[in-house]
Amino acid sequence: MAIRINTNLASLSAQRNLGTSNQQLNKTLERLSSGLRINRAADDAAGLAVSEKLRTQIKGFNQATANAQDAINLISTAESGLDQTSQILQRMRELSIQSANDTLVNTDRAKIQEEINQLRLELTRIAETTEYNTRSLLDGSIANTTKIEASTVEIKQSFRVGNVNATIPALQDVFQPHDQSFIGGAVQFSDDSKVAIIDVPGFQFVPTLDVAFELKVVSYQNGASAPVSVAIELYNSLSGFMYSLDPAIASTYTTGTGGFKGNVFAPGRGHLYLATTPPNASSVVGNSYGLVEIPASMFTLTDIGKSAVIQFTGRRNAVTTDSALTFHVGANEGQFLKMGVQDMRASALRMETLNVLGTTDQDSRLKAQNAIGAIDAALDYVNTNRSRLGAFQNRLEYTIQNLQISKENLTASESRIRDADIAAETANLTRAQILVQAGTSILSQANIAPQSALNLLRG
Repeated sequence: MAIRINTNLASLSAQRNLGTSNQQLNKTLERLSSGLRINRAADDAAGLAVSEKLRTQIKGFNQATANAQDAINLISTAESGLDQTSQILQRMRELSIQSANDTLVNTDRAKIQEEINQLRLELTRIAETTEYNTRSLLDGSIANTTKIEASTVEIKQSFRVGNVNATIPALQDVFQPHDQSFIGGAVQFSDDSKVAIIDVPGFQFVPTLDVAFELKVVSYQNGASAPVSVAIELYNSLSGFMYSLDPAIASTYTTGTGGFKGNVFAPGRGHLYLATTPPNASSVVGNSYGLVEIPASMFTLTDIGKSAVIQFTGRRNAVTTDSALTFHVGANEGQFLKMGVQDMRASALRMETLNVLGTTDQDSRLKAQNAIGAIDAALDYVNTNRSRLGAFQNRLEYTIQNLQISKENLTASESRIRDADIAAETANLTRAQILVQAGTSILSQANIAPQSALNLLRG
């Protein structure tokens, strides 16, 4: 066996192994002290990337859960305001029923009217002061309004003078409601999403001229499950013929280019109606979809025994809600819910002019009867909105449960990747400690091995 004193290979090997054992011991101590298997990217680069992505989702779920809980608190605040509104309406209904009884005289009814007036003021006060984080909830400021994006479609139809029959296909399949029939057969929706304008008399044409008629057809969809309000003006241009309008409009056009303005309104629920009205009148109230009607009574048609060609240039407008409350209840972009709360002031509930006091006892009794019906409609409106709020709150509670389950599953996955296995790391610690102790002892022995060369030199 060769004996060397210049280079101690055994000592070098022992030093290297002792250094490795020390590194393993330090890493094990770090994992045990932090509880993490991955403390830096070098520990597990791929695992770190995956666990960071999961951790991002977990933090998103945490905040989404908090958002949903805040939304529940807001809805609860609005619902409590509606509860008070409902109680006031119930009291007003009791007073109206009392006033409808002829055991009372107008002097008694005057006292009832005074209380109704105060209750009406309280309806508006509650609607204007019910707030969450300084945001008004019942004054209509967070009701669903609309933003219109228009598109165009052209249809050409022939008709005979008398009744007009034309079909306007929907430019977009915004909705497909059930077939509905209306008075006079003016409008009908079919399954292929077409709007049929049927039996619309009302034009007086010069027999030798072609007719061009431009009509804007407007419909809308509501992204949130709540009524919307939108004001839309309809403009029509006509050329090359003469026609007469109803005297109420007080306008007559002769041969040449002219036009008249129409407005959209909705006296009923869920339906839009179209009529030519004076230029300054314009309002729309609708639900999640609307129908368009041209009342035949607005025009007078004189049969001159000729035919003409009518061209409809329609604009079908998709409408998206933009003022309803948006609650972000997911960990990623676009995962939100929308909810609107309607105007609950006395004017919106049609209580502004509620009156049970007339000039005579009979007149007072009739007004009280009418007041009962008006209050019933207001109560139905309030109760419908309370029901919507309650259903939305239940939906948020289910959303929170789903978020918590998703967070739990992701946390388990992230833990398996990133957290240290204490049992395994304890075993590694024992092994590393033994190796360090053994390495230290061996290094000591390796360092004294060259001393044997001195013994040889002494002879």
